[in-house]
Amino acid sequence: MFLCNETITLICHSSQKSGTEYTPVVIRGASWSGYRALELTDNGVITQYNISVRIPANALPTDVIPRVGDYIFRGELSGSISASEFLCSENCARVQSVRDNRRTADNFAEVFPHWRLIA
Repeated sequence: MFLCNETITLICHSSQKSGTEYTPVVIRGASWSGYRALELTDNGVITQYNISVRIPANALPTDVIPRVGDYIFRGELSGSISASEFLCSENCARVQSVRDNRRTADNFAEVFPHWRLIA
């Protein structure tokens, strides 16, 4: 994909009886961009900074599926990690939306199959 030159870490979380476990998956060749979103509410306009990450289908291991609630980190984290290592970083965000664009009918996804994460 165009401009996919970022190294990111998808931090998959799972709840266990012993607590929450975090598994980092390093992905090379993703895109990372930020944008402002406005939302009109009963209390006025709310502005929010969002992060959009696109991961080419061939850059993500086939046994890993991004989920809402996972975390994305701009950069590389590996090995056994704790939440305190990434949650306080400005390079980390919680995934709010996942779109699987590997098999959709639009032209962009047909040419560039990818996952799109919004945080």
